[in-house]
Amino acid sequence: MNDDTVTYLTVVKRLDAQGIPHHTLRLADGSLLLVSQRGARIYGPFRSESDTSANWIPSAFADPQQFAALIASGHWNVGGERLWIGPEIQYMIPDRSDYWGSYDLPSAMDPGEHTLTGNEDECVLTRRSVLTAYSLSTGQVDIDLTITVRPAQHPLRFTRAFAEGLGDVQFAGYTQRVAIRQGGDSSAVSESWNLAQVRPGGQVIIPATAHPEVTDYYEPAGELLALVPGAVTARITGDQRYKIGVKAAHVHGRAGYFRIDDQGRGALLVRNVGNDPSSIYAEEPDFAVGLLGDSLHVYNDDGGLGGFGEVEARGRTIAGGTGRRESVDEFTSWWFFGTAEELRQIAQHLLGVDPGVAA
Repeated sequence: MNDDTVTYLTVVKRLDAQGIPHHTLRLADGSLLLVSQRGARIYGPFRSESDTSANWIPSAFADPQQFAALIASGHWNVGGERLWIGPEIQYMIPDRSDYWGSYDLPSAMDPGEHTLTGNEDECVLTRRSVLTAYSLSTGQVDIDLTITVRPAQHPLRFTRAFAEGLGDVQFAGYTQRVAIRQGGDSSAVSESWNLAQVRPGGQVIIPATAHPEVTDYYEPAGELLALVPGAVTARITGDQRYKIGVKAAHVHGRAGYFRIDDQGRGALLVRNVGNDPSSIYAEEPDFAVGLLGDSLHVYNDDGGLGGFGEVEARGRTIAGGTGRRESVDEFTSWWFFGTAEELRQIAQHLLGVDPGVAA
């Protein structure tokens, strides 16, 4: 669960108590973005120091003893937005015939060992990871990673709609520029893998072509998944596990998350990423060798890890047969806070779909 008593100041206090370096960026509207060195996590945005995080963080942050225990455990799930290296089937699954039984997240990937520097304009995280490849390839892979986080400007600022009222809706945006370079085994493929954790109770909207192909990776998404004109939609409940992927050839590089809370307060996240159907996008389900090409993924937790959702995006694949050893990818998050009607209008501009109709 996400605890609404955990404010920006609480998160800072917890990180400080554990000796975890962090850096705060002030976004264009004055909102705060908190970047943690441990796990290269991004928390927020927070609209003020007394506000809670727009993205999902675990309830352990509410209690200093629980948070200390979480950090001591080394468990990966400390919330926020993170950057892993894919494909998962290669770097975390030693035995694809026993997917969950053999699952092993390398500590070199998360929490990893990062350096953190920053000023008022940007924050930079760097790490080197030595990973072991399984399933798709074998051998040692060296990954050099640089993540640069910067504020992002309002995407509608040059439109008439912005001048006619939508510019008054509260906005907070930022971009992660991810430079990835692979050394070592050249037969293994790699790609940056950006995962934004979101609060349950909303709907993911992925603009898509007329006949999108959707892959179920785990248990079927069932009625939580729907194909509507112009989009793939998926409800995030935090109590039924599924993971879906959508082909790069059928999406346009954007995904949204629309949520109205019990008090009627609305939040819309729109993610803008580089989507290149010429890239491999090498993630595979355990049961389907060679089923490739999914650039966007959605995950819904069953409650066992805290009850959240994830809106995931992949960078361009490097090494293997791609002919390149490095890539620079950008993952931008635009957050909007307002009434349901205001957010529906913004969604139509940036996603081409009305969340009220798609629900």
